[in-house]
Amino acid sequence: MIRTAHFWGRGVGERVRSWSDLVASGRRRLMEAAGSTLVLLSLLVVLALLTYNPGDPSFDTAMDGPARNFLGHDGAYLADLLMQTLGLAAYLIPVVLLGWAFRLLLQRPLRGMLRRLGLLALALVLGAIACSVLHVDSLRLPAGAGGAIGWAVAHPIANSGLGALLLPLAMTAAAFVALLLLSVMGLSQGDWRDIGSGAGRGIARLGLASGRVALMAAACGWGWLQQRQAVRRADAMPGPVPRPRPGAAPAPAGAASYRSVVTQLPERRE
Repeated sequence: MIRTAHFWGRGVGERVRSWSDLVASGRRRLMEAAGSTLVLLSLLVVLALLTYNPGDPSFDTAMDGPARNFLGHDGAYLADLLMQTLGLAAYLIPVVLLGWAFRLLLQRPLRGMLRRLGLLALALVLGAIACSVLHVDSLRLPAGAGGAIGWAVAHPIANSGLGALLLPLAMTAAAFVALLLLSVMGLSQGDWRDIGSGAGRGIARLGLASGRVALMAAACGWGWLQQRQAVRRADAMPGPVPRPRPGAAPAPAGAASYRSVVTQLPERRE
């Protein structure tokens, strides 16, 4: 009876462990899928921002033609909204998404999302203020490099005669942005070390594979070169010299040249 109870208890324990392992495996796969989705989303946002065109259809531009944005009309509307509001600080959004993606891929859950979103909003505002002092006419940004938020802060300061304070204010805002991004992404020193070691392993594997391919190519090239040199040496060697028959008199000097000259003379017509 005791052995039977022990057997059934052991079976229940094994089933519980297998179920917990299954749940843990599903959780890992879910976090990996979420991280991969965030990586894709960050790349799409970057493409939308890089292909931003003020002439594309947007909330304040009516155009009948097709959008020149890489993501079409949706990308044009998204890029216009971000550029008009934040300016170049909009590129902080894909950076944060990429940081969250790395954290999920490292099996680190994202806790306190409300706090992270609040800090992200503050970082975007400070980033717009930091970018407001930049002058990039080649990008054709209607609201400037800092967007509407940067303009709303920098314009009153410049009109009040305190324009000399804009550069120190922008530098201070940029420093706070860097600190806020570290807190928003939530990547610790160990996480950065894991990312660096993973990237280092990937680069090492790529270098090892490239070295093997280079060695194989060098071996094939060396073999081909040796074969070509052997063919050239064979072509340069003279043909076999015929041996004189036993008892035959040696050919007089100049006989070979005489025969060649005779064979080259034109035949005499009758």
